[in-house]
Amino acid sequence: MTERTPGFYVGAGSVAGLVIGSFGPWAKVTVFSGASISGVDGSNDGWVILGLAAIAAMALLRQASGNWRGIGVLGVLAFALALYDRSHVQHVAGKSGIITIGWGLNLVLAGSIGLLIAAYVLRGENGELDDDVNDADEYELHCTACEKPTTAGDRFCPHCGAEFDLSSEAPTPAEST
Repeated sequence: MTERTPGFYVGAGSVAGLVIGSFGPWAKVTVFSGASISGVDGSNDGWVILGLAAIAAMALLRQASGNWRGIGVLGVLAFALALYDRSHVQHVAGKSGIITIGWGLNLVLAGSIGLLIAAYVLRGENGELDDDVNDADEYELHCTACEKPTTAGDRFCPHCGAEFDLSSEAPTPAEST
């Protein structure tokens, strides 16, 4: 069995939030009946969120090294859709005064943010956050005389005093004539 990482658990919790939030109330009428509308009632947005959650769950279960990118894209799509629906409900609520945003829509918004966090955590678990640091090491210059690190643009090695031939990429001691 594959060992589950913290990124997996963050992602799984976020997927659960998307699923539960899709069926929860997205808008509530505050007077008379107290009726509510879930994400899967009326528009198809709740079903789209459920589809995104299902794809994210499959990506999490696969645990391939590059899946953090797809999970991040799914998080962005879910966030954009939830934000759009939340602003739409707020717009309608502002006109009527009797409609409020339900906890289901807020949970979908939180779940989408959680997917973005999961993608970031998974990226770090795959060692891809260290790539920038490792890339910098590849460009570190070393003196060929003493093998100690030098700074680009140095004319002389600060450790052994060797003069560099600045016409080449790596600092090499200049040949004496």
